[in-house]
Amino acid sequence: MIYCHIRQMIFFIFVSIFLVSCSGLPSKSNSSAGTLSIDSYFEHLRGDEERLRQFFLQMPKGGDIHHHLSGSIQAEDIFDLARTKNLAVRLQDGQLCNLPCEDGVAIHELVGRPDTQHELFNFWTVRGFSESDFPVADHFFNAFNKIKPALLGSEGELLRRLRNQAAADNIQYLETMVRVPVLQKQAARLQADNPWSSNLAVQYKHLMAAGIEAIAAKNAEALEGFIHDSEHLLRCGYGDEAPGCGVAVKILSYGNRMKPLPVIWSELVLAFETANQSKEVVGVNMVAAEHDASALQHYSIQMEMFNFLRKKYPNVNLSLHAGELIPGLVPNENDLSFHISLAVRQAGVHRLGHGVSILRESDAQKTLELMAKQDIAIEILLRSNEVILGVKNYKHPILEYFEAGVPIVIATDDEGIFDSKLIHQYVLLAQRYPQIKYQNIKNMVRNSLEYSFLPGAGLHIPGKGYRERVSECQKLSSQRCNNYVKTNTKAFMQQRLELALAEFEIHIAQLNP
Repeated sequence: MIYCHIRQMIFFIFVSIFLVSCSGLPSKSNSSAGTLSIDSYFEHLRGDEERLRQFFLQMPKGGDIHHHLSGSIQAEDIFDLARTKNLAVRLQDGQLCNLPCEDGVAIHELVGRPDTQHELFNFWTVRGFSESDFPVADHFFNAFNKIKPALLGSEGELLRRLRNQAAADNIQYLETMVRVPVLQKQAARLQADNPWSSNLAVQYKHLMAAGIEAIAAKNAEALEGFIHDSEHLLRCGYGDEAPGCGVAVKILSYGNRMKPLPVIWSELVLAFETANQSKEVVGVNMVAAEHDASALQHYSIQMEMFNFLRKKYPNVNLSLHAGELIPGLVPNENDLSFHISLAVRQAGVHRLGHGVSILRESDAQKTLELMAKQDIAIEILLRSNEVILGVKNYKHPILEYFEAGVPIVIATDDEGIFDSKLIHQYVLLAQRYPQIKYQNIKNMVRNSLEYSFLPGAGLHIPGKGYRERVSECQKLSSQRCNNYVKTNTKAFMQQRLELALAEFEIHIAQLNP
């Protein structure tokens, strides 16, 4: 359930009148005085990091839709959860473990020891690294196993904390990746007694006959339970509800690309079947290190799996990590030449995450043109790509996507491990790429909801650059529009965003008449 703040409703009529009187406001080519004022003000801020941060803190940012639940919790929260669970930690490498734990020290014994905590936080995040140390891919990927004991079984509490933080950061929506390991293992056992072959139709028939639909039902119930648990902890619907109730959450189920092919297959079938059964699980993804030897060897087969399953489940949305690669990270540079292309052409993604290796692809320009033509968004993860791959500034292909007309979504990836919020991603965007203006950034914010997998129809007419809304919502304050958004969650969230953006711009104009 989505909760709308009373304050937003108070401003509803006032802001709607403002939108009508400034009819060009949503357009990239707007020439109204108010928009010119905010454009000029924004350009004035580019060289001032602290004022940029304040600007983006106040600016509504729509959604964070490339978001890993297990990598988004802050180190201090990990420590708090580990203490609550009476866990121990190995001080030499930061590995959390259950007591009794060989070489482990109980977390509660480290309360009041800030220097030791600081050392642990460096194991769990990239805080201890400077820019000269990047890339640190191994450190990043190893962090997940170190913190897993604190997080597993606490998903509702994690979402509670993350939703409250998102509300404080002016974010409306989280589309997060999360799994239920015990059910993934059950699905893998169904596949274990079946000899593996490349005949996916036979493999699929076996899993269905073996009962994977029932496991998917349990998976859907568990994943939905994480959201419901967070709403209970936030006291959503009660008089004392927390701010995080105003942040909507949906889930992407996923498979791990580093596992053996039979296990990957079982995880993907489970993920697709779960999304097919659940209203809260809105899509499927594939995670883990793309440069892993097994993942590289089987990448093409994995794309065949997605191609097969998207035809079986045409209503299931698909976003993939692809192109999170650079020379030197792979043994053969040929591995840089086709990953994004196959994700787009064969797997049939609706969105694509990372896409850093696009300029190394053999048909890069055609792939960019195809993404623009088919309206396939790219999830840009600036801090992530800097830390894991050492790619930033003009080594990053964001401008190639931008100039090709590929829709861009700005997201965090793993804000806890990177110690970098969505606000920081926008600050980096503004500082590093002066070609990208305020109106472009505003549309990237809109993209975060437009290209989300929120259910229902949207508020905007596709292909119009946010210049035109659907006929029902020509007037945002009309009863007709209210009726429309009641039955279309995506449109409802977009309506909230448009009102909040207009209010934000009014506020900036008042500060800078």
